[in-house]
Amino acid sequence: MTTVIAVLTGTTSLLVFLTGKSNLPDILQGGQATDTPTVPPTATLTVALAPTVTARPAESTPAASTAAPTHAPNFPTAAAPSDSDLETVPSIWNLTKFRELPEPGSIRYTIEVARNSVWLWDCRFCATSDAFQDFLATLTVEFRIDDVRLGDESLRIYDRSGAGGWICRNWSTKLSGWPLDRSLFLEIRYTHSAPTSDGKDEFAAGEYRQTIVALVTT
Repeated sequence: MTTVIAVLTGTTSLLVFLTGKSNLPDILQGGQATDTPTVPPTATLTVALAPTVTARPAESTPAASTAAPTHAPNFPTAAAPSDSDLETVPSIWNLTKFRELPEPGSIRYTIEVARNSVWLWDCRFCATSDAFQDFLATLTVEFRIDDVRLGDESLRIYDRSGAGGWICRNWSTKLSGWPLDRSLFLEIRYTHSAPTSDGKDEFAAGEYRQTIVALVTT
């Protein structure tokens, strides 16, 4: 089964939907997360726990024509996290209980964040080494704030090895400078263009949405 950065550990395949360090819960389609999500030993939209290995670059999805501003009064600052950030900044998924989408559809969570807090919003997808490239070939991942897509410059995209020969592709952005004037909708939208497999489980073609409604407090 697949488990997403989020921003926002076992091994399962994406999104995200993660403890002192930035731990991503498993959002790639996989088991149900808890307050500190755990990742089942299968692939799924995974909110992942922060990696402890040096990340290597990976190809990213094409930038949208209207990317969300990374420095604007009504948006938090979204920046690609550094190696240190991946180790020390907590995942926003620690603030809610992730629930997996077993098929195309949507789910919504509500959290509260302090105006001066910093979080990783992240997710990951995992698959067996034999299925990894074919699985990714069907997959498109977007991070959106209030339905405006983040540009590639705001995301850190990297691969890392998992247990049992699985490989995970991770997406992560660091959010800070939250606006006080309104709530924010943080959405990870991922689509499988065709039926696919992570090497263990099958996943239907279609669009999946994991949306966090963030209420900003002082």
